[in-house]
Amino acid sequence: MERLANAENKVERGYLLFFIRRQDYLANSGLLRMIDHLPEKLEHEFEKNRDRAGNLVVVYAECLSPRSKRLKIIPKNKSSWIG
Repeated sequence: MERLANAENKVERGYLLFFIRRQDYLANSGLLRMIDHLPEKLEHEFEKNRDRAGNLVVVYAECLSPRSKRLKIIPKNKSSWIG
């Protein structure tokens, strides 16, 4: 996020993409608890850096089960960038 949001790097449109497949993680590994909070943590980091991150979109795509998914675009008003 720092590299993409830094004005010195002159990134016109930056993207951070997170793809998560829950079935890749064992239920007793503890990682699923961390993954459950990841979208909120990403949104918090984005908001913390909002003044410098106007050119940045974070896409979080999670496969909950074979035919179920969760997609979060941060910030929501930039969802048109994803098309």
